[in-house]
Amino acid sequence: MPSKLNHLAWRQEIEAVHAAMDELLLATRRRSGAEERPVRQMQFAILIERRAAADREFLEAARKQPSYMHQGPALVPDSPDKGPALTPGDSDPGLEPAEL
Repeated sequence: MPSKLNHLAWRQEIEAVHAAMDELLLATRRRSGAEERPVRQMQFAILIERRAAADREFLEAARKQPSYMHQGPALVPDSPDKGPALTPGDSDPGLEPAEL
């Protein structure tokens, strides 16, 4: 699971890209010159790539960090080598209940 700092950095980058996209789209409405269209398309393509790069960096950081979802047998699906998965509330049949 990505850290809060990674998430905040990603969120800020995405918001900045979306703000730039909004500005570009508004500028497109004001100026509709055919000669400017290729330039605006290139600028928009660069913003899309910038957004994709932010997504990739965020996902890569998430992959590098350990996740609680991969630590317990309760979250492992049925598989031939591991037996049936446990669901929340189930107990391991090999364990005795704790005495109070």
